[in-house]
Amino acid sequence: MSDSELDTPDAGDRPLNRRGFLGAAALAAGSLVAAAGGGAASVYLAVPALKGGGEAAGWTLVREIAATAGDGPGRATIDVVSQSGWSKTTTRQAVFIERRPDGTVAAYSARCPHQGCLVDWRSEVKEFFCVCHSSTWTRDGSLALGPAKRGLDPLEARLTASGDVEVKYAMFALDTAERVEVG
Repeated sequence: MSDSELDTPDAGDRPLNRRGFLGAAALAAGSLVAAAGGGAASVYLAVPALKGGGEAAGWTLVREIAATAGDGPGRATIDVVSQSGWSKTTTRQAVFIERRPDGTVAAYSARCPHQGCLVDWRSEVKEFFCVCHSSTWTRDGSLALGPAKRGLDPLEARLTASGDVEVKYAMFALDTAERVEVG
């Protein structure tokens, strides 16, 4: 090696020119944007899972129960909120609510387990009736006459401290003898 080769600065000793500076700045800015985007995405995905619903999760307050002629269950419409990640969907569902003499409350889905038609309460004969295919159920939701293959779908219900009714709505598979929850 000659003395001139030893005195030549290598690439690491060269002063940074404008092109090198801009390249390094672009690389640093890109890395910063990628890190910030990854952090934001992590928070976006994790927050719904970490939120938790607490004790009230899934319970819907029944705001108004339709009066029935004579005694028997009354129909109510509730807003059921379901959340999948950040997506929140509200659907209206019909339910039957009955306050029993012992102070408890019973609730049934007003959706026929045969094909999903709306079920009515016929107070004159004290039975539930589906107008679509003429299935009938007793007051306790048991199947009396098909083509439905099972009783009405019972729902969890409770009374609040102030005496209001709350329902935990669930959706069940149609046209099956077994009650299979689907949502």
